[in-house]
Amino acid sequence: MATLTPPARVTLREFDEIFDSVRNWGRWGPDDELGTLNYVTKDTVRAAAALVRSGRRATMAIPMNTIAGPDNPSPVIHHVVQGHDIDIGSSTVTFATDFLGLAFHGDCHTHMDALCHIAYKGLVYNGRPAQEVMTSRGATALDVTTYSDGLVGKGVLLDVPRFRGVKWLEPGEAVTRAEKALIITGTIEIVIMVALAFTALASPGPGGFSFAPLNPGNFGLAGNLFLGVVFSIFAFSGWESTGPLAEESKNPKRNVPIGLVGSVIVLMIYFTFVTWGYLVGIGVKTPIASITNPNAAFPVATMAQRVWGGAWVLLLFALLNSAIALSIACFNGGTRTWYGMGRSGVLPTALGKVNPKRKTPINAIHVEVGMQVVAFLCVLIFGVANVFFSWANAITIGLVLMYILCNIGVVKYYLTEGRAQFNPLLHLTVPVVASAAGVVVVWKSYFSPFTSTGPVYWGLMVFIAVLALTVIILVYLRVRGQEDWMRRAQLVFEQSGGGH
Repeated sequence: MATLTPPARVTLREFDEIFDSVRNWGRWGPDDELGTLNYVTKDTVRAAAALVRSGRRATMAIPMNTIAGPDNPSPVIHHVVQGHDIDIGSSTVTFATDFLGLAFHGDCHTHMDALCHIAYKGLVYNGRPAQEVMTSRGATALDVTTYSDGLVGKGVLLDVPRFRGVKWLEPGEAVTRAEKALIITGTIEIVIMVALAFTALASPGPGGFSFAPLNPGNFGLAGNLFLGVVFSIFAFSGWESTGPLAEESKNPKRNVPIGLVGSVIVLMIYFTFVTWGYLVGIGVKTPIASITNPNAAFPVATMAQRVWGGAWVLLLFALLNSAIALSIACFNGGTRTWYGMGRSGVLPTALGKVNPKRKTPINAIHVEVGMQVVAFLCVLIFGVANVFFSWANAITIGLVLMYILCNIGVVKYYLTEGRAQFNPLLHLTVPVVASAAGVVVVWKSYFSPFTSTGPVYWGLMVFIAVLALTVIILVYLRVRGQEDWMRRAQLVFEQSGGGH
């Protein structure tokens, strides 16, 4: 039996606050009758039509119910006016007609609610008086005839029962997102790190307060500058997570790009500021050797003990919270990937199995746990630093390649299908420059000079091995004519939020 999540109680005041925050009154002018259907434009219809592959039609209609019951107090009235089995003395041509009568808003037949249907505090959509819009003689505005041109667009079906491995959800079983705790602790972590940077700037180490860490002229002093750029790419990965929130945004075309670019800008400012603060707190005159010495204490922790005293444990909390949150996020992400690929058929379908009691992808979890065990064994054999930095290097090279391929896709799309929206700066110059920068960073970090040992080398070797295996598999599938994997991969991509 599934564990039921009771709905949270909402006070009238809380409801009013929610109502005011989500309503669209006035957004499209005082006379608008479409509401959010204003988002369905000619462009979105064309885009939706381009997604059609099989042409298979699936109805969501409910058969009209003519039998009264507890859930159907107003059954449909149906009788035949004229049938072909009654002789009406006509010629060889006969006619058949019937009559249907129904309460439009019944629960047992398919219908569409118009914007005149619900009033709150005497007002309907756009703040119009309800008694003027819907009278005993019928609707004067905001009725279903507004949709007479039809509704065509892209639909996203959230089949929660199928996801949980059941036929239906029990009454009271809610669909929720349990991310509030991670958001709160993540915010606390950022506040702690920024506060430490401010304190360090106010109480600098040897060399005093200085802008030297921000001076581009000092970049040449960093022997591993390009390798640092590699790890900055690794640190920034995840910025694209804003994309799957498109469906929850009021204006996704506007807000999602702002979220994507905004997250990069916020991270850039955050990393730059806290790094500057920590370097000043450690001391710009502190010898580099003492900072980079792997056998010495973590310099930021030492600085935190100096400026905060016993309160330095807050830094420990931030680091532990970050490690735990990252571990949870990576485990969930890995499990979701195994499950999605198994459910779509890209990998064995057993990975798509869901535990009927706990509603969790049990086999995918087992595989992910197995991967963690392998990683732990590698740590025991090769050491934490070697495993982490080797894997981070391999992932980062993969990310750079992925970004370059995405840039190629952007250029190709806007030079072909999206030619009407082509912008030379955004859709050609920026992707080309970004791709070139990625190539330079990889070349300077891994090939100029080339090293044949250490995490950098082994990270490169892991990436090459994975890439070679991938190419061999793709070539094999192409030769065998088994390219249905592309459709299934697209399915996984869209169901994980990437297609929005």
